[in-house]
Amino acid sequence: MKRVALLTVFLIVSSFIFAQKIELNAKVDERCELLSTIFRLANAKEYVKHEIPFYVNSLDKYFEPYKNHEIIDYCKMYRENYKVGYNAPMSLAVHLQIVDKKISLIPNVKESSLEYRWNRDSLPRFIELLNDFYTTSKFHEFFVSHSAFIEQVEQSATENFKKVDMGWYKQFYGEVPEGNYNLVISLSNGGNNYGARVKYIKNEEDLYSIIGCSVDSLNNPVFNNHRVLELVIHEFCHSFCNHLIIENYDKMKEKADEFYKIRQEVLNRQAYGSSQTMLFEILVRASVIKYMADHYPVNLQKYFSKEKRNGFVWIEELYNSLLNYEQNRKQYPSLKSYMPEIIKAQNELNPQKMVEEQEKHMPIMSVKNIKNNQQDVDAATTSQIIVSFNKKMDTGANGSTYGKKGKDYFPEVIGAKWNEETKREWILDVKLKKNKKYSIAFPAKWFFSEEGINAKNTVYLDFKTK
Repeated sequence: MKRVALLTVFLIVSSFIFAQKIELNAKVDERCELLSTIFRLANAKEYVKHEIPFYVNSLDKYFEPYKNHEIIDYCKMYRENYKVGYNAPMSLAVHLQIVDKKISLIPNVKESSLEYRWNRDSLPRFIELLNDFYTTSKFHEFFVSHSAFIEQVEQSATENFKKVDMGWYKQFYGEVPEGNYNLVISLSNGGNNYGARVKYIKNEEDLYSIIGCSVDSLNNPVFNNHRVLELVIHEFCHSFCNHLIIENYDKMKEKADEFYKIRQEVLNRQAYGSSQTMLFEILVRASVIKYMADHYPVNLQKYFSKEKRNGFVWIEELYNSLLNYEQNRKQYPSLKSYMPEIIKAQNELNPQKMVEEQEKHMPIMSVKNIKNNQQDVDAATTSQIIVSFNKKMDTGANGSTYGKKGKDYFPEVIGAKWNEETKREWILDVKLKKNKKYSIAFPAKWFFSEEGINAKNTVYLDFKTK
């Protein structure tokens, strides 16, 4: 799944040339930009993002007069009645076509192709209003007015995503849908990322990986890191994994419900609202780890630890099962043929016992020299915040961020360092002012033990100086 008057970058790769070196050609598509803009105007929180301020500011200013357009209320109705949000708007976007400035559904598409939350009785009226908004707001004119930035995004994405090994999908999953691969880079979806698929009557498919984007201090788009690469791989994997889970869900549901219940709170925070969605994600995430391990030196334990913290308790066992699949491809020519073994691996596990065992190995974090909610910290003599751990830590990982009170209460940070002798203390050098309230957080996801296991607890520290 889990992230601007949007620009979308398409990466189109024919599935018939997997044996050849694939040249990636990034282009811009208007459809996802249009749907993201409308849901932004409807205040759908997952579409109200500000990772590229100069662009979304332009978007907000231009479309302010159209916030009362009838389609905005229609969006809100869809959200309230049918839970349309997150991936659903993007699913509709890729099922649309714009021909001679007229929007309609793509023809020759299977009835089951469009995301189920789009009520078919209400959809014709929605598309009618979409056309009116598109024309009245002169959306196309706004879109092309940013051509220079679009070209910059296209060039940067084309260059950076040459590294994507699209042949890996056929090699790993053992099957490839007939159709195109489309990588969409959204400039206003922020950290929300989606996989989508269009299924045609003739059994052809278009696969989509829709990921967010950020810019550097000069407003240049940033794609050149492993995190972004993983997102691209992740969203394409959904098109290979989701249908396998759907086909086998009845055999996995009972045990999956146990796993989901024990980690429901953390999964819900990521918008994973059912055990089936959890299964989509865990199979995709194990696949992504496999891709990264096949192409780069990786710390598997860190990957496993991160995903366990995200609520995917049996990610390590699933990954190991995928290794068994890979070693026995003559017996299992595709992941589809191997699914009975994955079902068996899941159903033999004990969720509660696994969670208890995992938590035993997680380092516990605390602040050593200041108590939470302390009201008499001496600003003159306190120049450090010392974060303490009960295990030796990986001194390459650390971090602090705004606390519960927000940005205005964050202390002035001078520097940070580990106690290299003990590896059990991370020291934040700060400059405090007298008679001032402070609020800071130390997220568990940024701290790992020497073995690569995530910290158990995030620490929030609020205090006041005298």
